Amino acid sequence: MPIYKYLPERFADAFVNRGEVLFRSLSYFHDLESTDGRADAYEGTRRYRPHGGLEITSVTTGQKSNFPESVSLESTAKTSDIFVFCASTQLGPTLAQEFQADTCIEIVDETRFVARLRAALTRRIRVRAPKTLLRGLVNYYECSEAPIVDWALPDRITMSKPARFKHQHEYRFAFAINDAFRVQNTTQILTTRERAAAVLAESYPQDLLVVGNLHRLVNVHRFNIAAA
Repeated sequence: MPIYKYLPERFADAFVNRGEVLFRSLSYFHDLESTDGRADAYEGTRRYRPHGGLEITSVTTGQKSNFPESVSLESTAKTSDIFVFCASTQLGPTLAQEFQADTCIEIVDETRFVARLRAALTRRIRVRAPKTLLRGLVNYYECSEAPIVDWALPDRITMSKPARFKHQHEYRFAFAINDAFRVQNTTQILTTRERAAAVLAESYPQDLLVVGNLHRLVNVHRFNIAAA
């Protein structure tokens, strides 16, 4: 399966010739401005707002009742401890424009690319298990869909996004520090508020993996659009 990384041309040389692969924290993406195609206020969060409202059951009486439909259950992973490298399985000018990128790097040998990522992660003391590097297609969900057990699984939350992003056909690589992928290492809240992109902070956690020259593993595509 071809994998495409969209980026401004000024970063292409570092990626192709030096193998600089920048993993950003999930917290960065949920604070991006809404005009950026990567922005997602619910990045790192599994949201559940069923039709008819959330049903709750009293642990003492067993009685069932419903919250109004405006109430959502949000389960959020440790977004500052989970790092992702986002790509797509689709190539074309529409996504290039949405991502404000005039260049796209096609990764044609994913197996060797992943091997290099894993090798780089072995040099990161705070990454306990480099072999647990996640990779694969993002799962797109409607907030009315029951999360089943996903609310307690940070790895599944990391690899999921709201259905409005489905057109991006995202393929994602991810790893965690501080045991952020541990089962139930999530925080739950009930809320009636819709999230909006926050003001970008001065800095966010990130990790630059340097994996060596990638010329033999990639192709470069360019688009006639203005880069950000």
